[in-house]
Amino acid sequence: MEKYIVSALVLLCAALTAPPASSQSAAELDLDIRECARGDGQTCGELGYYFSKTIVPATEKNLLKGADFFERGCLLNDAYSCAGLGEAYRDGRGVGQDISKGVALLVQACNGGYASACPLAAWNYDNGEGVEYDQSKAISLYQKGCDGGSAFGCGEIGRFKFNGQGLDLDREGGMELLEQACDNTYTDACVNLSLIFEGGYGVPGSMNAAIDYAQTACEQGLMSACERSGDLLVGTSRARAYFTMACEGGEATACAKLN
Repeated sequence: MEKYIVSALVLLCAALTAPPASSQSAAELDLDIRECARGDGQTCGELGYYFSKTIVPATEKNLLKGADFFERGCLLNDAYSCAGLGEAYRDGRGVGQDISKGVALLVQACNGGYASACPLAAWNYDNGEGVEYDQSKAISLYQKGCDGGSAFGCGEIGRFKFNGQGLDLDREGGMELLEQACDNTYTDACVNLSLIFEGGYGVPGSMNAAIDYAQTACEQGLMSACERSGDLLVGTSRARAYFTMACEGGEATACAKLN
């Protein structure tokens, strides 16, 4: 049976990135609030990010403020704000969780020119999470994100091409996109390349390459990839170091491998 490289099973990469600027001092914050009130949608989005993501630890009060500023910006047709509001509804941060509404807002942001929102919405259609599973729509949104420079989008299009799922089988083109996405810190693409080079996918195997790609994903912060690195290095002195990293990062199965 044909083996398939895997999709992103959790929404690790689907998170709103920081805007070009964010408020810092009290005076700057006050100025930004006034600018948002005067109709500057971009500034509203920056304030949404500030209250939703920058202040640690997050409080319900600040999450509410963040969602409110994202909503103001979205009403002013700022695509980044619509993405922030979509993420808030998808995850139930500052508003009642409504995944379907969140995905619709992410699609709106994607269509409004914020490319990073495209694969965020695509993931839900790809996994049937909160919306009806729709592979065709997922591929279209991933592609739109990739065309706009999203590593997440390119990595998933690479997966579809490599597997020949929903797109014509194109192993070479799929691997090129996976490598591009991995280079741009989309960790799932690195893991998929590791799986490919481990063998069984119609591509010449290379254990060294399989280890290198797993280590790259680990270095980018994916703890399951640290455990995978240890698995690939079992029998060497380096395996325990990777299992320790994965265990300390919350991978319980890696902890068991230290015994």
